[in-house]
Amino acid sequence: MKRTIIMVLVAVMAATAVVYAQTAWNGELNYEGAGQYTDASVANQVSTFSINPRQVICGVGTLNVGGAFGPFEMMMYSGNVETYKNQGTEIRAEGEMRSITRVAGVVVEDVVHPFVAIAVDNGPSRPQPNLKDRFDTHFITPFWHVGNSLCTPSEKILGGCKFGGPIFLGDVNVSN
Repeated sequence: MKRTIIMVLVAVMAATAVVYAQTAWNGELNYEGAGQYTDASVANQVSTFSINPRQVICGVGTLNVGGAFGPFEMMMYSGNVETYKNQGTEIRAEGEMRSITRVAGVVVEDVVHPFVAIAVDNGPSRPQPNLKDRFDTHFITPFWHVGNSLCTPSEKILGGCKFGGPIFLGDVNVSN
């Protein structure tokens, strides 16, 4: 009995090692993207993003003192990715996301709204910096619309805004 238990444990450990070796990650993304970007739409601030079939995230912010007070911060994250498609060199995700915008430490908006996110794969992830790929989130809210002087107009959502730009750290990879 003792010998059987030991043999079963050895077999389970060997199978686990084989599965782990087969799934070791090499640092490349598959059919998703993550990184940092910047351009005039985010006032040339460092902005983060992630896009995958489960969630789209976009964060923009400036200098902040202890998480309590900064000139501007915005956090956007999806609760529902309704469509996620590979279209040539692009990944396009659509659904609903929550956007929280804070100006001078005051939350000026916390809403759920539709979004369209587009990530473009224009080259390999190595070497970094990756200056060929791009990420953009298109949306419209009561605060973020073309009447707001901070808005960079969206080409995808009529009357809406976009945050996005060329990726300088990270990658978009449309292959899976």
